[in-house]
This record gives sequence, C-alpha cells and structure tokens, in this order.
Amino acid sequence: MKNAAIAAVSGGIVGAAVGFWSPRQNEPPAQVSQSVATIVEPILPTRAAPPSLPAPGPPRPRTSTGEGRSVVERARDYAERADVAALLALRGEIVRRSAQRGEAESPAIRSELEEVDRYVTAARQLRLKLDGEQLQKPF
Repeated sequence: MKNAAIAAVSGGIVGAAVGFWSPRQNEPPAQVSQSVATIVEPILPTRAAPPSLPAPGPPRPRTSTGEGRSVVERARDYAERADVAALLALRGEIVRRSAQRGEAESPAIRSELEEVDRYVTAARQLRLKLDGEQLQKPF
C-alpha cells in the first residue's frame, strides 16, 4: 500500500512537471495546426505499435467548417499530430455552434461529437507515447 501511494504521488509530480514544461497553445485551432506542423519531429518506429486512429467512416456532409474541410477531417488531422488542445477546442466549437442553432440534441451532432471524442482519445494516447519517449531521452 505504501508503494502505491508513493507511485501515485510521484506520478502526479512528474505529470505536473511535464505539463508545466510543455509548450503553451493559446492560439485558435486553425493557427495551431500551422505552427505545430513546423515543430513536429519525425517519429522513429519502436517496438510497441502506435495507437490506431478510429477508422474513417463513410463520407459525411461538411459541417462546422473553418477551413473548407469537415469537422471530422480536421479532427483526424489534429489526432495524427497528437494535438489534444486543438481537438478539445474543435469539440467546444461544435458544442457552441450547435447550441446557438438549437441542434444540441440532434443525432447528427451527437454522432459528430462521439467521433471527435474517439479522435481525442487516440490523440491523448499518442501524446502520452510521444511524451514518454521524450522523457526517456537523455538531456
């Protein structure tokens, strides 16, 4: 029991330190995607298989676009780059716009949010993997 408590406390401290030292992303999602793309380093293959992104479904109508692309396409792009902050901002944008239009409870919006949530989960897994690899590198 003592070891579990020590592991929980040290895990929390390490997580807080990584969060403190990680780059801030205060820009809107459209601008974040441009700046992040120039910073990302290539990922070298490792023994563990990377988390898989949800399989793309049938083509969906374009909705809530900011760049002429569908929300799902934008979510997929953010998930491939492990940009969790941009995905959460995109999800918030969907919720806000659907509430303004009075469509918050529509099946189409719920389905879109579920799909974005799957991409958020995949992006979080990839971000954890990438951060873990960075922590293992010598300074």
